Amino acid sequence: MRVYNPTLAQNKHYRPSNALPATHVQSAQRAAVRTQETLEAQRSYADAAKKKRIQDQDTETRNLQARREALLAMPAVENLQQQLDDAYHQIAAVEDVGELQEFCDANSLSIQLDPVEDLESLRATVRGMFEQHIEALALTEEGKANGGESGDALLDKARALVLETGKTNTSFLKQKLGINLEKANELLDQLEAAGVVSAKGAGGKREVLKGA
Repeated sequence: MRVYNPTLAQNKHYRPSNALPATHVQSAQRAAVRTQETLEAQRSYADAAKKKRIQDQDTETRNLQARREALLAMPAVENLQQQLDDAYHQIAAVEDVGELQEFCDANSLSIQLDPVEDLESLRATVRGMFEQHIEALALTEEGKANGGESGDALLDKARALVLETGKTNTSFLKQKLGINLEKANELLDQLEAAGVVSAKGAGGKREVLKGA
């Protein structure tokens, strides 16, 4: 048993045999500080990522709303309004990703849904795709109503050109079909809705989809 010795205790160099060296204590303190800094950095990154997701969702919602308003303003959509209303109801009623995928397959929407993604986010994506499908149908109806070469004929020509050349830019279709850029972009939107080309990616570029 260790006996307390006041003489030794008063000695500034005295250290009980079970005490940690000062360097060990300092190392432990530095390690604790680094751990705390790492945790704070991780929390900060998670908060920033969450904030960006919310901002992206808000932007997507506003874009979809603007597209929906523009779509409903098209005269030809009046004849397709019931299809649109039915689709909204069906999409809202699905209870899981599997049911939503069945809706996409039944309506020829070229998308493979991620089963782990948030259902509400997937609903918004599918609503947007179906609206593009209705818009493509409406543009075809308007093309027929406006006379000249029918929307179907132009769409068929555009489809053939895209599949033959692999080119999906508006200036190419404008030159080959003798149409303006707005009409060329409409045709590409229709081809997207039909599953021939992809949605716009980086830089607005589209790709020809396999199996089209």
